[in-house]
Amino acid sequence: MLRIRTFIAASTIPGAGMGVYCMDPVAGGAVIWRLDPEMDRIIDELPEHPVPREFVTTYGYRPIIGRDCWILCVDNTRFMNHSGQPNVMDTEDGTIALFDLPPKTELLCDYRTYDKNPLAWLEQPADGRDGPGSAGPAGQAASAARAARPADAGRAASDPS
Repeated sequence: MLRIRTFIAASTIPGAGMGVYCMDPVAGGAVIWRLDPEMDRIIDELPEHPVPREFVTTYGYRPIIGRDCWILCVDNTRFMNHSGQPNVMDTEDGTIALFDLPPKTELLCDYRTYDKNPLAWLEQPADGRDGPGSAGPAGQAASAARAARPADAGRAASDPS
């Protein structure tokens, strides 16, 4: 669950759809997301019905560590987009800001740091869906399918077991 106030707007990443932005300044090192089992969904098996299944695989992620499951963030983390130059990063304590972030900064994470299949969206046809951006803290926000799907929240460092 995000620990900062955010809003959704068009991403700064071309073709990524929507992104998640911080409303207020965020200090470098501040935890912006932490897995919250009371709010975030931990899904052990994908739904059989195709519509909920697509929702989970679009907005959720499979953490690198911990049990084999899907994490589905219920907040704006699912709109966090992937970047090779992220401004947030997953740690054992949650997703942190890598440096001071001014208000209205798009939160960007590196899906490869927390998602077992971080670039699955590259294999999907461009169909106009909003990009994710899983993350983190995801978040994940976990919000592209990831560049073509919203972030799921950046969150792999959190152990859902």
